[in-house]
Amino acid sequence: VLKTYNALDEANIPHDGDMDRRTLSEVNKITYRTPDYQLTCAQDFRKGKLGFQQHIWQATLNNNTAVFSLHRGSEDNKSLKYWQGRLPRAAQIKNCVIAIYNIPDQPPLGPPTEYPPESQGKVAPSPAPSEEMLLPYTVAAFPRQKFDTVIEQNGWILAQKDDGYIALKSQQPTEWTSDGVFETEGLIAQGRQNIYICQLGRQATDGDFKTWCDNITSSEITYNNLSVTYHAPHLGEIHFGWDNPLTHKGQEISLRNYPRFDNPYCHTQYNTGQYDIQYQDQQLQLTF
Repeated sequence: VLKTYNALDEANIPHDGDMDRRTLSEVNKITYRTPDYQLTCAQDFRKGKLGFQQHIWQATLNNNTAVFSLHRGSEDNKSLKYWQGRLPRAAQIKNCVIAIYNIPDQPPLGPPTEYPPESQGKVAPSPAPSEEMLLPYTVAAFPRQKFDTVIEQNGWILAQKDDGYIALKSQQPTEWTSDGVFETEGLIAQGRQNIYICQLGRQATDGDFKTWCDNITSSEITYNNLSVTYHAPHLGEIHFGWDNPLTHKGQEISLRNYPRFDNPYCHTQYNTGQYDIQYQDQQLQLTF
């Protein structure tokens, strides 16, 4: 890592000192959960940086049915770098997440990865290796065989699992791919810049699957370079960009320092150390 920073400094190339893919920096997570699905996102986490086997958001409809997007770091599905591409900028409003990818053409300067003989090639890549591939596409895991119903409509991939629904849209055209580990259970979208929108629903609150699909696929979406405005059914207007704040119905939403818990049983502000939990006449207070 230090060699990479030194190479950049010697070439007078500015950097922010945060290029190590293994950095354990602050992460602001958010989870929205219902009986039929769960949506989770690491909001605005190290956008554009090299990942280290993470996917930044995930929609889960049961224990083995999950959807997420990522940028791959290698075309070799046996390589550690397969899951170590560039990270998106992502944010979430309740049951809707937006993930924006902006993949550069060239990696920054830096030495290649050094593999000591005793490591047998099992060494985490340096932060800016000259062999970084920067593949010009993104992918999304979408295990369609695990869903009860999957349809494609107006650029959306929509699916139902029991009483839960999911819709995924890519700004760039997608096609099903058997490449790598996906085995026809994933999508590939060509292009270094791309925006994914994922929204979930459920029968109890959104009606039958067909009605929900019609509402989603008829929604208005406007792209402007690396930003998007999405008129999400039941949520309203959401705007988000690579360099723009997240807004919901015109109001800016903070991507950090929001309540630690915010649900019918517990509402706790960030970093207070006290959790008051209540269900009917039962109460529990935890202090850390």
